Amino acid sequence: MHHSLVSLFSAAPHSLTASASGAMFGGVFLILVIMLLVLGVVALMLISLWKIFEKAGKPGWAALVPFYNKVLLLEIAGRPLWWILLFFIPIVNIFIMVYTYRRLALAFGKQSKWFVAGMIFLPFIFYPILAFGKSTYSNTFPPNGPMSEATKWAFIAALACMVMEVPFLLLGNSHSMHPQPLQIIGSSDTGYSTDGNYVYYNDAVIPDADPHSFKALDNGYAADDYAVYYADKMIKGADPESFMTLDNGYAKDVDHVYDSGAVIPDANPMTFKALDYGYSEDANHVYYAGYNGDSIVQGADPTTFTTITESDTATTYDAKDANHRYSEGQVVR
Repeated sequence: MHHSLVSLFSAAPHSLTASASGAMFGGVFLILVIMLLVLGVVALMLISLWKIFEKAGKPGWAALVPFYNKVLLLEIAGRPLWWILLFFIPIVNIFIMVYTYRRLALAFGKQSKWFVAGMIFLPFIFYPILAFGKSTYSNTFPPNGPMSEATKWAFIAALACMVMEVPFLLLGNSHSMHPQPLQIIGSSDTGYSTDGNYVYYNDAVIPDADPHSFKALDNGYAADDYAVYYADKMIKGADPESFMTLDNGYAKDVDHVYDSGAVIPDANPMTFKALDYGYSEDANHVYYAGYNGDSIVQGADPTTFTTITESDTATTYDAKDANHRYSEGQVVR
């Protein structure tokens, strides 16, 4: 009994290894079969297109040449050669291809729309039918007339829009595909991250931010060696060398004071300090952060201005100075 159990357990690893090897071989074999099928279909399509070109009096080898084969398809279908450029316009190229297939089928005597549908959805079946069947090429299409001025300029405008759009599409794709895993900058709640090439705020690229010197600060601010940012927006004119965050969401540099990334007009960064309840002050003014940003509290005396303490919560005001009482930046008495 003991020997039989030993034999059973010693044989188990070998059986598992054999099963794993068999599964791996089966997977590799399946991949090879799929690759051979794909290559076979591609070869069949190219041979069929070669034969179609020869039946139409065109050089068969052109089927192997990208773009030029599209030019010959347009010639066989009786369409102007400038249509080749329409193949590069998204969405438009789908309709152009369907229409070209329709004309190609008609040129070989295939009147049925179902045949056209077969060329679109089952080309590996219907292309060989067109190539090796009994159908012959007969160009009964009227000759192409000259391009009208309206058509020419409309085409030029569409092509220009497409050309201008391509760089933005490429830039967007390069940004959306992170070449490296994203690394969080600062704490996880800052929203900033980098892949080594770009800096992101909640997965949106921050243009021109330097990933090598970028650092997250408090209150939603960040800075690199060249600029200061609030969320994903660059703060124009902010000095990254002297920039520092303050309490209650404020920040300052050598020239300005900021609240949520916006400059507080006339605020003095040398004497500015944040107070409670949305108030702040410098040597010259008292400010209140309202819905439209920070504004000067008219008439407030910064030398005697103070916000109320917790023991004063029963009052109808939230700040006071030697002359007035204030509530949400407004004089109440």
